[in-house]
Amino acid sequence: MVLWFVFALLTCLALGAVLWPLLRETGSAADDEMSDADVYRDQLREIEADLAEGLLAPREAEAARLEVSRRLLAAGRAGKSATGSGSKKRTRRTKGSAKPDAAILTGVALALPLLSVGLYLLSGSPSLPGAPYQARLEAAPEGRNIARLIAQVEERLREHPQDGEGWNVIAPVYVRLGRYADGADAYRRAAALLGETAKRLEGYGEARTLADNGIVNEAARKSFERALVLDGARPKARYWLGVALEQDGRAGEAIATWKKLLEGAAPEAPWRPLVEQRIANAAPGNADQSAPRGPGAAEIAAAAEMSQADRAAMINQMVAGLAQRLNEDGSDLQGWLRLTRAYMVLQKPDEARDALTRARKSMAGDTAALAQLDALARELKL
Repeated sequence: MVLWFVFALLTCLALGAVLWPLLRETGSAADDEMSDADVYRDQLREIEADLAEGLLAPREAEAARLEVSRRLLAAGRAGKSATGSGSKKRTRRTKGSAKPDAAILTGVALALPLLSVGLYLLSGSPSLPGAPYQARLEAAPEGRNIARLIAQVEERLREHPQDGEGWNVIAPVYVRLGRYADGADAYRRAAALLGETAKRLEGYGEARTLADNGIVNEAARKSFERALVLDGARPKARYWLGVALEQDGRAGEAIATWKKLLEGAAPEAPWRPLVEQRIANAAPGNADQSAPRGPGAAEIAAAAEMSQADRAAMINQMVAGLAQRLNEDGSDLQGWLRLTRAYMVLQKPDEARDALTRARKSMAGDTAALAQLDALARELKL
């Protein structure tokens, strides 16, 4: 409302500046002439006073009186002429209401703000609420020049890398845009500068996991665990810790974790179907739980302590062993899922696609298994 009042005040001031010269009454020439007549009368009185005091000779006083009287008569005739002309002007003004040019300009000056307000009320959005900067960044990028906003924030963060709030704001935006590694780095910086919170720790763990194609590595797992220490009700942290258990071959513990998560969840929780599907997929009978499993998050994390050559050899050997077993017996759905993820960790997307193709052939006719394979393909963007 304050802004509208300021706009209205500025409009009135602008209109006043335009209309004042057009609407004010112009003084008549008769007024000037009447002022001259008063001066001449004062001069006659001064001549008489000087004559009485002996300052002027009678002949000089008479000559001065004649000259001033002549000027006074001339001023009187000019005043009558101006008065008559002014009467005619006033008569015309009364009949015509205003000068044509002034009327047109006055109408235009008044119509423009009224027309502008009318158009704004028809096509504008006067009741649209304001959008804070963080809300605009976190909003869906469709229809917005999100790239420009991101570039501006990134430029500021390059100049002020200690701006923890800036990292905190941009981190979830990176995740929404699929820039998971950048999101994880932003959450890490925000936590270091502003302090660890359950939300930042959970956000870091999720971004790190998504950046690793769904593999919950040791850093992400510890981040989820610290988040739950600060706030035990964080559903994402509990969900991903269940995924970590499943990836380590501890399906029973993973199912227990997810069931406990569902116990405290509202029936309308949007993530409930996902967790229920995870439980169904991990339940005994959907996979051979006794079969040897492929490399999970724990094995790959342990390989980080080895030299680069030894680490690559170990991981490739494990992946090759799993692939060989699945070639002999392709009925292990969980094995196919682990093999596909392992190929993505090794940055071998072509082998991952090939594994999915072979898995679909092996699971032909099993609708539930094919649905899981399709879900994994979407998750890994294959």
